[in-house]
Amino acid sequence: MLGRLPWVSGDALWRAEEWFRGYGEPMVTVTRMIPGMRALISFPAGALGMGAVKFGVYTAIGSALWDAALMGWGYAPAADWSVVSAAAQGSWPPRWDRPPSA
Repeated sequence: MLGRLPWVSGDALWRAEEWFRGYGEPMVTVTRMIPGMRALISFPAGALGMGAVKFGVYTAIGSALWDAALMGWGYAPAADWSVVSAAAQGSWPPRWDRPPSA
């Protein structure tokens, strides 16, 4: 189907397929951490015959890494929440009718 699209040449399609065959597993893992891409990686993985179990394993690894990063970013300020609270006092939602406090 992609070969019939006028903006997709056969050479580009062949290079993309070869690249995915060489880097498919890490690509699935990494794209699970990129918003927007995590939904798109399923198409080439399925079209090029990556097995469901293999896809599931690499998806789980990528999702676990992404979730761990988000939890870390949330856990770090929780150690001293008073600093976060003080920084946020009066700043959310932003009020444009007064100058920001120093």
